[in-house]
Amino acid sequence: MSRIIHLKPTAIWKGVCALGAAAVCLGLTALRPGRGQPVEIIPAGGTLAVLVMRPLSSETVVLGDIIEGKVVSFQGSDSEASLPPGTRVQLRCVAVRKAEGNVRPGYLRLTLTSLEDSGGNFRSVETSTFSQWGEERAREVKGALPGARSAALQGSAMSGALQAPLGQVNEAVITPDVRLTFVLLKPAVLDGLQSSR
Repeated sequence: MSRIIHLKPTAIWKGVCALGAAAVCLGLTALRPGRGQPVEIIPAGGTLAVLVMRPLSSETVVLGDIIEGKVVSFQGSDSEASLPPGTRVQLRCVAVRKAEGNVRPGYLRLTLTSLEDSGGNFRSVETSTFSQWGEERAREVKGALPGARSAALQGSAMSGALQAPLGQVNEAVITPDVRLTFVLLKPAVLDGLQSSR
């Protein structure tokens, strides 16, 4: 004697949808770029030293600008984690202010937003920020006594030592030789790592 099981059409439909969804997820995972390459997990707490590829100034950088850079060194909290020098990165300007006359120096704040993996894709990361202020020029000539400022300015020996008018403020500037330091706030998961040649 055989039994016939009767299923409701909605139960069959739900089962087909669940199987279809699982198949799609597996298919997308198999097609993911970098599949088959080792996955590198960079733990939180690692410190990256980065150089920018071009000079930056609070006068020209705009809020939200994406800036390219490269890793110079990496100090991981886990001795096995590595991030090769030359790995390309992207930074984003999260705050900027131009210098305002003799009142306030310029200001730049950047965050590291992504690292390049071996497939040439940039993977998002979450890091601390790096801030740079413009410098205010010395208000008194070095070595001059208070109140002797005007006399020092008139002296021919001192006039060549001044590079800008006293009291002048300037823009925040980051040049390609300045190391910017960022700390990873969350672990970064990358499909292998790419270092530029």
